[in-house]
Amino acid sequence: MRVAIRDHKREILRYLAELATAAEEADPEKVAAIVLTLADGAACVRVSVGDQGAAALAREAASRLLAHR
Repeated sequence: MRVAIRDHKREILRYLAELATAAEEADPEKVAAIVLTLADGAACVRVSVGDQGAAALAREAASRLLAHR
């Protein structure tokens, strides 16, 4: 199971890096890692705390971070 999860996360990172490259980000791998970390964190908060607004909060955090690059 862990191998499947790892492979899945790596595929998500690759996809996010492609999107960041297309958006002409200076460091697409770092942007991909940031977005994945926010998304995973939001999912964990949603499940562990029951906060249905976690995804919106992660989206806002990503917007703020990208606005200040």
